[in-house]
Amino acid sequence: MRGKISASLIVLHHLKYLDLSGNNLGGVGVPLPRFLGSLKSLIYLNLSSTNFDGTVTPQLGNLSRLQYLDINSCWNDNANDMQSKDISWLQRLPLLRFLDMSIVNLGAIGNWVQVINMLPNLRALSLRECRLAFTYAPIVHSNLTSLEMVDLSDNGLDTLNPTKWFWHPNTIRHLDLTNNNIVGLLPDAVGNMTSLEVLRLGGNQLSDVKDGLSPCASSTLEFLDLSLTNVSGGIPNWINRWTNLSVLQLSSNRLVGSIPQEIGMLSNLRILYLDDNQFNGYISEEHLANLANLEELDLSYNSLDMNISLSWIPSFNLQTAYFPRCKMGPHFPLWLKGQRDVIFLDISDAGIVDDLLDWFWTVFSNIQYMNISCNKISGRLPRTLEYMSSAQIFDLNSNNLTGILPQLPRHLAELDISKNSLSGPLPQKFEGPFLTDLLLSENHISGTIPSYICQLQLLSVLDLAKNHLVGQLPQCSKESKANKKLLRNNMFSGSIPVELKDLGYLQFLDLAHNRISGSIPDSLATLKAMTQDQDHRQTLENPLYWGYERPGSADTYDLPKYDDSLEAVLKGQYLNYTANIMSMVGLDLSSNNLSGEIPNEITSLVGFDELEHLP
Repeated sequence: MRGKISASLIVLHHLKYLDLSGNNLGGVGVPLPRFLGSLKSLIYLNLSSTNFDGTVTPQLGNLSRLQYLDINSCWNDNANDMQSKDISWLQRLPLLRFLDMSIVNLGAIGNWVQVINMLPNLRALSLRECRLAFTYAPIVHSNLTSLEMVDLSDNGLDTLNPTKWFWHPNTIRHLDLTNNNIVGLLPDAVGNMTSLEVLRLGGNQLSDVKDGLSPCASSTLEFLDLSLTNVSGGIPNWINRWTNLSVLQLSSNRLVGSIPQEIGMLSNLRILYLDDNQFNGYISEEHLANLANLEELDLSYNSLDMNISLSWIPSFNLQTAYFPRCKMGPHFPLWLKGQRDVIFLDISDAGIVDDLLDWFWTVFSNIQYMNISCNKISGRLPRTLEYMSSAQIFDLNSNNLTGILPQLPRHLAELDISKNSLSGPLPQKFEGPFLTDLLLSENHISGTIPSYICQLQLLSVLDLAKNHLVGQLPQCSKESKANKKLLRNNMFSGSIPVELKDLGYLQFLDLAHNRISGSIPDSLATLKAMTQDQDHRQTLENPLYWGYERPGSADTYDLPKYDDSLEAVLKGQYLNYTANIMSMVGLDLSSNNLSGEIPNEITSLVGFDELEHLP
């Protein structure tokens, strides 16, 4: 809903429960209404994600019966910034059990701990991303004897010294200190939290955690997140004593050695992330046989050998299956045949040298993300590909796939099938209104570029290089927003379309080794992405990057979506650009039948890394 909260609500004298969360009721310069403090019968008030701005009204302190208060600013417009320089009004809410003020700026409040300590019935406290100051003096006596849940993530907290704790170790069940500045050893006191069920410490710099988390004291633990904490060493064999553990996230650390088989005794495990470490050795059926509840498994970017027999049938049904750079081949892993619930699949660079079996497309018909790139997988894409209605991203590059490109799923956003052996023409019609990335280079595709390419309004990356395409380039209008067009090494003829000037994101144009004739249009000098220096280009929205969000996580990372290499000719030398491809700017029109002079205006393209106009 959009609009404003009507002051007529104050006539509801007996109103106890008010939930307006998730509605756009604010805007720039629109604070929380002061009259809300007149609803004195309220027990429950939820105004989270309502897009309010400005100072939190202290009139909320008049709601003396309130037990639940949620005014977190998640999903607010970036221009809006709720803040408070004084939260002493909270002391007038003695019955409060739940308090969420996440993403409300509390940076100017030095005594916030002392105020919170005056809420004796508080059970759950969430102050995520509040810019909290941690210069407060230690609490001599904590009144928070009922506090079970604390979320202080994304605040710059730099210590886990127990003298700064304002909670009782024996009552805490959920502790979230994700993305702070905590450095060093995990104190023994953390292991003494005998009721602890959820511990989230990801995004800190912890040198060791095994001593701070003793196997006996942590037997109640259900959720452990130590991802991106720089921890080293190995997984202890006593991990099997954490019998209640359902989520274990150890991603992106410096963990080494083999993965103990004892991890397979965690029968309640639903999510296991061990990716981006330095594990070696093998994963056997014994590691996985008892994990009947497993839904998400990520072993990617280690040096692991999947030592699993072709006849093994797992007891679990995965939704997320990530195994890039795990050795799964040379045969196709047949145990995947029973995983019909998989939504995210990545078996890239897994050493598979085999045919793509018919059951593959049937089993994974509901998939959203599929990556089987960098193997030597043979076979054809099925004619039924278009009926995979959930598919959004397909990365099939660097294999031995043959045949023609069939109709694509309607909701597909990204397709990379470069470096294969596809042949024949492109489809006569193309149902791809959501397509942003289309990479078909280094195949044997023939025929012309269909005009519907110009109708793909969201297309930002197009790569057709090194095929057998002929004819003229399509006359795309200014609605097209492709960022990079690589049409190199084909047999295009005709002239360079003047409409290229309307491609505002175009930063690398390679039309070399074709049969293009005529002159170079003066209008190429107006290509915006080529006229700006690198620093300015990086401040613009770049469709070559995408926000990567791990399933089940709220963290988003900006990563390049187009991470292939780019062969470019620079001063007569063939060079492959990889890491710098995102900022590469160039124009290569060499080895064509162009005539006339190079326009002087071309020198205005200050961003050039490369300019080639050879006969």
